[in-house]
Amino acid sequence: MVVGVCRVSLMIEESQSLKDKRSVLRRIKDRVNQKYNCAIAEVGDPDVWQSAQLGFAVVSNERGFTQSMVQKILQFIDDLALAKVIDDEQDFIDYGDGALEGSSRGDYPHWEPDEPSPPLGRTALPKPQKLAAVDYPWDCPEPAGVPPGPAAAASTPESLDRPDDKGRSAPDRHGQDDPGERKFGP
Repeated sequence: MVVGVCRVSLMIEESQSLKDKRSVLRRIKDRVNQKYNCAIAEVGDPDVWQSAQLGFAVVSNERGFTQSMVQKILQFIDDLALAKVIDDEQDFIDYGDGALEGSSRGDYPHWEPDEPSPPLGRTALPKPQKLAAVDYPWDCPEPAGVPPGPAAAASTPESLDRPDDKGRSAPDRHGQDDPGERKFGP
């Protein structure tokens, strides 16, 4: 997973009050969110009329896509012409299994905005390893604490519901015969 974070410094020259500034920022945030569906918020200069800072974040599974989306959003904000883009700071962070080795030295494959889009190649995942067999108590055929043999089979709950070899029902759990069978007399 790759997260792209960008902080944009804006100059709002026509702003004469904080209300004007908030109105311009709200229009920028709404348009960016509507078109690119990214998280965007005001992150700096809250009390200065003609200066503002917006921050936005983009998440994807490929670094090249994340970088291109950040560039497209920056260009979109500039093309709106509601405020002048003064500066921008970008950072790209790799999380999880997709973290690249050698990223501290900068010798990993990456994409620059002025280069053509990277090829859409899929990397093969490593094959899963087979785990060793483990015996668990619930895997054994005999219930725990019951010795194997014919006496153990007669005391299991399943054997109480089955008829015996002469076709009669086994007594219920309270030692009585089938409730449908009533005995009268001695």
